[in-house]
Amino acid sequence: MSNNKFALSPKSVRFIVVGLIVMISGYILMIGGGSDDPNVFNPEMFNFTRLVVSPLLILLGVAIIIIAIMKKPKGDDGVQNLLIMNSLEVIVLGLIQGLTEFLPVSSSGHLSIGKFLFGIEQNNLTFEVVVHTATVLSTIVVFRKSIWNLVKGLFAFKYNSETEYICKILVSLIPVMIVGLFFKDYVEQIFGSGLLVVGIALFVTSLLLFLSERLSPKNPKPLSYKSAFIMGLAQAVAVIPGLSRSGSTISAGLLCGVDKNKVTEFSFLMVLIPIIGESFLQLVSGDLSIASTSIGAMPLLLGFLSAFLSGLFACKVMISIVRKAKLSWFAIYCLIAALFSIVCHFIG
Repeated sequence: MSNNKFALSPKSVRFIVVGLIVMISGYILMIGGGSDDPNVFNPEMFNFTRLVVSPLLILLGVAIIIIAIMKKPKGDDGVQNLLIMNSLEVIVLGLIQGLTEFLPVSSSGHLSIGKFLFGIEQNNLTFEVVVHTATVLSTIVVFRKSIWNLVKGLFAFKYNSETEYICKILVSLIPVMIVGLFFKDYVEQIFGSGLLVVGIALFVTSLLLFLSERLSPKNPKPLSYKSAFIMGLAQAVAVIPGLSRSGSTISAGLLCGVDKNKVTEFSFLMVLIPIIGESFLQLVSGDLSIASTSIGAMPLLLGFLSAFLSGLFACKVMISIVRKAKLSWFAIYCLIAALFSIVCHFIG
Protein backbone atom coordinates (compact mmCIF):
# COMPACT_ATOMS: atom_id res chain seq x y z
CA MET A 1 0.00 0.00 0.00
CA SER A 2 1.37 3.38 -0.90
CA ASN A 3 2.18 5.89 1.80
CA ASN A 4 -0.20 8.84 1.52
CA LYS A 5 1.53 10.87 4.22
CA PHE A 6 1.22 14.61 3.54
CA ALA A 7 4.56 16.03 2.37
CA LEU A 8 4.29 19.22 4.45
CA SER A 9 4.09 19.35 8.21
CA PRO A 10 1.37 21.44 9.91
CA LYS A 11 4.03 23.97 10.96
CA SER A 12 5.17 24.32 7.33
CA VAL A 13 1.57 24.94 6.25
CA ARG A 14 1.25 27.65 8.91
CA PHE A 15 4.41 29.33 7.63
CA ILE A 16 3.12 29.19 4.05
CA VAL A 17 -0.05 30.97 5.20
CA VAL A 18 2.07 33.57 7.03
CA GLY A 19 4.19 34.04 3.91
CA LEU A 20 1.08 34.57 1.77
CA ILE A 21 -0.24 37.15 4.23
CA VAL A 22 3.07 39.01 4.16
CA MET A 23 3.12 38.97 0.34
CA ILE A 24 -0.48 40.18 0.11
CA SER A 25 0.34 42.99 2.56
CA GLY A 26 3.17 44.08 0.28
CA TYR A 27 0.91 44.15 -2.77
CA ILE A 28 -1.77 46.07 -0.86
CA LEU A 29 0.74 48.77 0.03
CA MET A 30 1.42 49.23 -3.69
CA ILE A 31 -2.19 50.15 -4.39
CA GLY A 32 -2.89 53.76 -5.32
CA GLY A 33 -0.57 56.57 -6.26
CA GLY A 34 -2.12 57.17 -9.67
CA SER A 35 -3.55 60.37 -11.05
CA ASP A 36 -7.05 61.01 -12.38
CA ASP A 37 -5.63 63.53 -14.84
CA PRO A 38 -3.32 61.88 -17.44
CA ASN A 39 -1.50 65.21 -17.83
CA VAL A 40 -0.63 65.47 -14.13
CA PHE A 41 2.15 63.38 -12.60
CA ASN A 42 1.63 62.18 -9.05
CA PRO A 43 5.02 61.76 -7.28
CA GLU A 44 3.35 59.57 -4.64
CA MET A 45 3.50 56.76 -7.20
CA PHE A 46 7.20 56.41 -6.39
CA ASN A 47 7.16 57.13 -2.67
CA PHE A 48 9.21 55.28 -0.05
CA THR A 49 6.47 52.82 0.82
CA ARG A 50 5.94 51.64 -2.76
CA LEU A 51 9.63 51.55 -3.72
CA VAL A 52 11.09 50.05 -0.54
CA VAL A 53 8.60 48.73 2.00
CA SER A 54 6.31 46.90 -0.44
CA PRO A 55 9.11 45.02 -2.31
CA LEU A 56 10.71 44.05 1.01
CA LEU A 57 7.43 42.59 2.25
CA ILE A 58 6.89 40.69 -1.01
CA LEU A 59 10.43 39.26 -0.97
CA LEU A 60 10.10 38.36 2.69
CA GLY A 61 6.85 36.53 1.95
CA VAL A 62 8.44 34.62 -0.93
CA ALA A 63 11.38 33.65 1.29
CA ILE A 64 9.05 32.40 4.01
CA ILE A 65 7.11 30.25 1.56
CA ILE A 66 10.26 28.79 -0.04
CA ILE A 67 11.79 27.89 3.31
CA ALA A 68 8.47 26.47 4.56
CA ILE A 69 8.30 24.16 1.53
CA MET A 70 11.94 23.11 1.98
CA LYS A 71 11.51 22.55 5.71
CA LYS A 72 12.07 18.93 6.67
CA PRO A 73 9.04 17.22 8.28
CA LYS A 74 9.80 15.56 11.59
CA GLY A 75 9.86 11.80 11.64
CA ASP A 76 11.44 11.35 8.21
CA ASP A 77 13.97 8.57 8.72
CA GLY A 78 15.23 8.27 5.16
CA VAL A 79 19.02 8.48 5.24
CA GLN A 80 19.34 9.83 1.72
CA ASN A 81 16.63 12.46 2.27
CA LEU A 82 18.30 13.46 5.53
CA LEU A 83 21.61 13.98 3.73
CA ILE A 84 19.93 16.04 0.99
CA MET A 85 18.08 18.18 3.51
CA ASN A 86 21.25 18.71 5.53
CA SER A 87 22.97 19.90 2.37
CA LEU A 88 20.07 22.22 1.53
CA GLU A 89 19.98 23.52 5.08
CA VAL A 90 23.66 24.37 5.27
CA ILE A 91 23.61 25.95 1.80
CA VAL A 92 20.67 28.19 2.72
CA LEU A 93 22.14 29.03 6.14
CA GLY A 94 25.50 29.72 4.50
CA LEU A 95 23.82 32.09 2.05
CA ILE A 96 22.06 33.81 4.94
CA GLN A 97 25.35 34.20 6.81
CA GLY A 98 27.22 35.53 3.79
CA LEU A 99 24.54 37.99 2.68
CA THR A 100 23.66 39.33 6.12
CA GLU A 101 27.16 39.48 7.65
CA PHE A 102 27.99 42.70 5.81
CA LEU A 103 24.60 44.36 6.14
CA PRO A 104 23.32 46.08 9.29
CA VAL A 105 20.62 43.43 9.78
CA SER A 106 22.28 40.88 12.16
CA SER A 107 23.60 37.67 10.64
CA SER A 108 23.25 35.85 13.99
CA GLY A 109 19.59 36.85 14.18
CA HIS A 110 18.88 35.64 10.66
CA LEU A 111 20.72 32.37 11.34
CA SER A 112 18.53 31.86 14.41
CA ILE A 113 15.42 32.46 12.29
CA GLY A 114 16.69 30.07 9.61
CA LYS A 115 17.45 27.35 12.17
CA PHE A 116 13.97 27.75 13.63
CA LEU A 117 12.32 27.40 10.24
CA PHE A 118 14.41 24.30 9.47
CA GLY A 119 13.65 22.80 12.87
CA ILE A 120 17.29 22.83 14.03
CA GLU A 121 17.05 22.94 17.82
CA GLN A 122 20.74 22.92 18.77
CA ASN A 123 23.56 25.20 17.71
CA ASN A 124 26.35 23.50 15.77
CA LEU A 125 29.66 25.08 16.78
CA THR A 126 31.59 23.54 13.88
CA PHE A 127 29.14 24.88 11.29
CA GLU A 128 29.11 28.37 12.84
CA VAL A 129 32.91 28.55 12.83
CA VAL A 130 33.02 27.32 9.22
CA VAL A 131 30.60 29.94 7.89
CA HIS A 132 32.20 32.73 9.93
CA THR A 133 35.60 31.74 8.59
CA ALA A 134 34.18 31.86 5.07
CA THR A 135 32.86 35.39 5.52
CA VAL A 136 36.16 36.50 7.07
CA LEU A 137 37.98 35.11 4.05
CA SER A 138 35.62 36.97 1.70
CA THR A 139 36.31 40.18 3.65
CA ILE A 140 40.06 39.66 3.27
CA VAL A 141 39.67 39.05 -0.47
CA VAL A 142 37.60 42.21 -1.01
CA PHE A 143 39.75 44.45 1.18
CA ARG A 144 43.05 42.80 0.22
CA LYS A 145 44.56 46.05 -1.09
CA SER A 146 43.69 48.00 2.04
CA ILE A 147 44.93 45.17 4.28
CA TRP A 148 48.17 44.88 2.27
CA ASN A 149 48.76 48.64 2.57
CA LEU A 150 48.23 48.39 6.33
CA VAL A 151 50.73 45.53 6.57
CA LYS A 152 53.33 47.41 4.51
CA GLY A 153 52.84 50.54 6.60
CA LEU A 154 53.18 48.54 9.82
CA PHE A 155 56.47 46.99 8.75
CA ALA A 156 57.86 50.39 7.77
CA PHE A 157 58.55 50.62 11.54
CA LYS A 158 57.47 54.22 11.87
CA TYR A 159 54.35 55.99 13.02
CA ASN A 160 52.48 56.64 9.77
CA SER A 161 48.83 56.75 8.75
CA GLU A 162 48.70 52.96 8.38
CA THR A 163 50.19 52.41 11.84
CA GLU A 164 47.72 54.90 13.30
CA TYR A 165 44.83 53.05 11.62
CA ILE A 166 46.00 49.71 13.06
CA CYS A 167 46.31 51.29 16.51
CA LYS A 168 42.70 52.49 16.23
CA ILE A 169 41.63 48.95 15.35
CA LEU A 170 43.47 47.66 18.44
CA VAL A 171 41.74 50.30 20.59
CA SER A 172 38.36 49.18 19.23
CA LEU A 173 39.17 45.59 20.28
CA ILE A 174 39.52 46.40 23.99
CA PRO A 175 35.78 46.21 24.88
CA VAL A 176 35.05 43.05 22.90
CA MET A 177 38.15 41.33 24.35
CA ILE A 178 36.93 42.10 27.88
CA VAL A 179 33.43 40.80 27.11
CA GLY A 180 34.75 37.76 25.25
CA LEU A 181 37.17 36.74 27.98
CA PHE A 182 35.09 37.46 31.09
CA PHE A 183 31.41 38.00 30.32
CA LYS A 184 30.40 36.18 27.10
CA ASP A 185 29.11 33.02 28.80
CA TYR A 186 27.28 35.13 31.38
CA VAL A 187 25.63 37.23 28.67
CA GLU A 188 24.59 34.12 26.72
CA GLN A 189 23.08 32.58 29.87
CA ILE A 190 21.03 35.71 30.54
CA PHE A 191 19.82 36.44 27.02
CA GLY A 192 19.94 32.97 25.45
CA SER A 193 19.33 32.72 21.72
CA GLY A 194 15.55 32.37 21.53
CA LEU A 195 13.56 34.12 18.83
CA LEU A 196 11.93 36.46 21.33
CA VAL A 197 15.35 37.83 22.29
CA VAL A 198 16.33 37.96 18.61
CA GLY A 199 13.17 39.91 17.80
CA ILE A 200 13.75 42.44 20.59
CA ALA A 201 17.40 42.85 19.57
CA LEU A 202 16.42 43.35 15.93
CA PHE A 203 13.99 46.04 17.05
CA VAL A 204 16.86 47.75 18.92
CA THR A 205 18.98 47.49 15.76
CA SER A 206 16.18 49.11 13.78
CA LEU A 207 15.98 51.93 16.32
CA LEU A 208 19.77 52.47 16.24
CA LEU A 209 19.81 52.67 12.44
CA PHE A 210 16.91 55.11 12.40
CA LEU A 211 18.47 57.36 15.06
CA SER A 212 21.88 57.36 13.37
CA GLU A 213 20.19 58.49 10.15
CA ARG A 214 18.38 61.32 11.93
CA LEU A 215 20.86 62.43 14.61
CA SER A 216 24.30 62.02 13.01
CA PRO A 217 26.21 65.31 12.56
CA LYS A 218 25.96 66.86 9.11
CA ASN A 219 29.68 67.67 8.84
CA PRO A 220 31.67 64.39 8.91
CA LYS A 221 35.05 64.26 10.61
CA PRO A 222 38.01 61.84 10.56
CA LEU A 223 38.02 58.65 12.61
CA SER A 224 39.53 59.35 16.03
CA TYR A 225 40.68 57.07 18.83
CA LYS A 226 37.61 58.08 20.83
CA SER A 227 35.19 57.16 18.04
CA ALA A 228 37.10 53.90 17.46
CA PHE A 229 36.68 53.00 21.14
CA ILE A 230 32.97 53.87 21.05
CA MET A 231 32.54 51.66 17.98
CA GLY A 232 34.34 48.93 19.94
CA LEU A 233 31.83 49.32 22.77
CA ALA A 234 29.02 48.91 20.26
CA GLN A 235 30.67 45.74 18.92
CA ALA A 236 30.96 44.33 22.43
CA VAL A 237 27.25 44.91 23.12
CA ALA A 238 26.43 43.16 19.83
CA VAL A 239 27.22 39.75 21.38
CA ILE A 240 23.47 39.67 22.05
CA PRO A 241 21.86 37.51 19.32
CA GLY A 242 19.91 39.67 16.87
CA LEU A 243 21.77 42.88 17.66
CA SER A 244 23.61 43.61 14.42
CA ARG A 245 27.35 44.03 14.88
CA SER A 246 27.79 46.07 11.72
CA GLY A 247 24.58 47.99 12.41
CA SER A 248 25.71 48.84 15.94
CA THR A 249 29.24 49.85 14.98
CA ILE A 250 28.18 51.84 11.90
CA SER A 251 25.48 53.63 13.90
CA ALA A 252 27.93 54.41 16.70
CA GLY A 253 30.46 55.78 14.22
CA LEU A 254 27.88 57.91 12.45
CA LEU A 255 26.59 59.30 15.75
CA CYS A 256 30.21 60.23 16.53
CA GLY A 257 30.28 62.19 13.28
CA VAL A 258 32.59 59.90 11.30
CA ASP A 259 32.20 59.87 7.51
CA LYS A 260 29.92 57.04 6.27
CA ASN A 261 32.52 55.67 3.81
CA LYS A 262 35.28 55.56 6.43
CA VAL A 263 33.09 54.15 9.18
CA THR A 264 31.83 51.35 6.90
CA GLU A 265 35.31 50.08 6.00
CA PHE A 266 36.53 50.38 9.59
CA SER A 267 33.46 48.47 10.79
CA PHE A 268 34.30 45.52 8.54
CA LEU A 269 38.05 45.50 9.24
CA MET A 270 37.75 45.78 13.02
CA VAL A 271 35.86 42.47 13.24
CA LEU A 272 38.53 40.36 11.50
CA ILE A 273 40.80 39.90 14.52
CA PRO A 274 38.01 38.90 16.99
CA ILE A 275 36.51 36.31 14.63
CA ILE A 276 39.89 34.86 13.66
CA GLY A 277 40.95 34.80 17.32
CA GLU A 278 37.75 33.13 18.49
CA SER A 279 37.94 30.51 15.74
CA PHE A 280 41.58 29.78 16.64
CA LEU A 281 40.77 29.37 20.35
CA GLN A 282 37.92 26.99 19.53
CA LEU A 283 40.19 25.04 17.20
CA VAL A 284 42.97 24.55 19.76
CA SER A 285 40.45 23.75 22.50
CA GLY A 286 39.34 20.63 20.62
CA ASP A 287 35.66 21.65 20.52
CA LEU A 288 35.64 21.52 16.71
CA SER A 289 35.36 18.13 15.11
CA ILE A 290 33.66 16.92 11.96
CA ALA A 291 33.33 13.47 13.50
CA SER A 292 31.34 14.80 16.46
CA THR A 293 29.00 17.01 14.45
CA SER A 294 25.71 15.96 12.89
CA ILE A 295 26.75 17.63 9.62
CA GLY A 296 28.94 15.70 7.24
CA ALA A 297 32.13 16.94 5.58
CA MET A 298 30.46 17.55 2.20
CA PRO A 299 27.56 19.63 3.59
CA LEU A 300 30.10 21.64 5.61
CA LEU A 301 32.07 22.29 2.42
CA LEU A 302 28.89 23.36 0.63
CA GLY A 303 28.04 25.68 3.52
CA PHE A 304 31.53 27.17 3.41
CA LEU A 305 31.35 27.78 -0.33
CA SER A 306 27.85 29.30 -0.16
CA ALA A 307 28.88 31.62 2.68
CA PHE A 308 32.13 32.59 0.92
CA LEU A 309 30.59 33.28 -2.49
CA SER A 310 27.56 35.11 -1.10
CA GLY A 311 29.92 37.02 1.18
CA LEU A 312 31.95 38.16 -1.82
CA PHE A 313 28.77 39.31 -3.53
CA ALA A 314 27.52 41.09 -0.42
CA CYS A 315 30.86 42.69 0.31
CA LYS A 316 31.27 44.06 -3.23
CA VAL A 317 27.68 45.00 -4.01
CA MET A 318 25.87 45.44 -0.72
CA ILE A 319 28.54 47.61 0.90
CA SER A 320 27.95 50.21 -1.80
CA ILE A 321 24.28 50.12 -0.80
CA VAL A 322 25.22 50.74 2.84
CA ARG A 323 27.38 53.67 1.78
CA LYS A 324 24.90 55.28 -0.61
CA ALA A 325 21.43 54.29 0.52
CA LYS A 326 19.64 55.55 3.59
CA LEU A 327 20.07 53.44 6.69
CA SER A 328 16.36 53.90 7.35
CA TRP A 329 15.77 51.29 4.62
CA PHE A 330 17.58 48.72 6.72
CA ALA A 331 15.81 50.02 9.83
CA ILE A 332 12.45 49.17 8.25
CA TYR A 333 13.71 45.72 7.21
CA CYS A 334 14.99 45.01 10.74
CA LEU A 335 11.62 46.08 12.13
CA ILE A 336 9.85 43.62 9.81
CA ALA A 337 12.32 40.87 10.76
CA ALA A 338 11.81 41.69 14.45
CA LEU A 339 8.04 41.34 14.14
CA PHE A 340 8.44 38.09 12.23
CA SER A 341 10.80 36.70 14.91
CA ILE A 342 8.39 37.57 17.71
CA VAL A 343 5.47 36.01 15.82
CA CYS A 344 7.54 32.84 15.21
CA HIS A 345 8.34 32.68 18.92
CA PHE A 346 4.67 32.61 19.89
CA ILE A 347 3.35 30.35 17.10
CA GLY A 348 6.31 27.95 17.16
